[in-house]
Amino acid sequence: MKEDLYINYVKLLKNEYKDIFERIDIYIASHGLIVDNTSEIMEDVLDLLLTAQENQTPIEKIIGNDFEKFCDQVIESHKESIIERFLSYFQWFRYMALIFGILELFALIFDYLDGVKNPWNISIDVGDICFCIGIPFFFAYLFNMIRKKLVMKKWYTQIIDTILIILLIVISIVSCYILSDYVLSFISIPRFIFIPFTFIFFIFMTKRKKKQKQKENHIPFDIIVYNEMIKTYRKQYEKYVKKCQDNDKKYEDVKEWYEKKYKKDLLYQKISDIALILILLVFIIIVASSSETFDTIIFIIIITCVEVPIFQFSHKGNQMRINIHKELERKNTNIYDDELLKEE
Repeated sequence: MKEDLYINYVKLLKNEYKDIFERIDIYIASHGLIVDNTSEIMEDVLDLLLTAQENQTPIEKIIGNDFEKFCDQVIESHKESIIERFLSYFQWFRYMALIFGILELFALIFDYLDGVKNPWNISIDVGDICFCIGIPFFFAYLFNMIRKKLVMKKWYTQIIDTILIILLIVISIVSCYILSDYVLSFISIPRFIFIPFTFIFFIFMTKRKKKQKQKENHIPFDIIVYNEMIKTYRKQYEKYVKKCQDNDKKYEDVKEWYEKKYKKDLLYQKISDIALILILLVFIIIVASSSETFDTIIFIIIITCVEVPIFQFSHKGNQMRINIHKELERKNTNIYDDELLKEE
């Protein structure tokens, strides 16, 4: 798959070709609010540099004397419209909107049960929500302006860029947590507008995401996980064999090693599931014993919305392990059989 080549460029490019690729990647990533298909661009750049490396063509002949101009020309050919840029950014908040909509729906039901008059007309303070959406946008825009200048410096490497991104995320989270209370009542929206909007927003953004995947000939996530898991098993076995050889120890056959590894992974999965459930129960008991009934219900809903996707993601990987094991037994083969890999 071509995307794998982009991810593994470190193994493919050498010396100045690798260095210039990383700088182009950082520069284009700094236009993240303008370009939505960065990986597609970088795949094309990778092809260009691989050909140049194979033919030993100097970098100057590929990008010219003006690095910034070269990058801007590449970006210009892939630039999205203003509407698409904002939709791409707000795509990240569709699940947050759904959670807030569900919570307000429950609040509405409780207000009806408590006899509140016209609960649909109650105003919802959304200043903190808007603030938490706007702050990351502001910091990202500011960081990208600085980033475009830093990428020209030789000391500014991919590692430093990653560290600064992590720092940016931490600053955004802390800022949202500390400052959101000061803008809580800055914007108020009636409940009869807020609740429908959250669900419409979620449905619209989800459909948009699906259309994008279809347009990109998106490969099913299950196939990617399945193939990557087989490749991971192979790497782990090779690492195990090398370790045994270095210590002059006898190593197990790949089938024997895999069976032990498979059983151990299943055991770890069960232990992690039990630990996760116990932790959630402890949290719920603590909140229930120190809070009102409504707050406890809200907490349980939030925890469920956060933990269920994590739980499902974890079990998707576990299901892939089981599927691989069944295929190995059915074909009576081992993990190095390339027929096990599904076509991407």
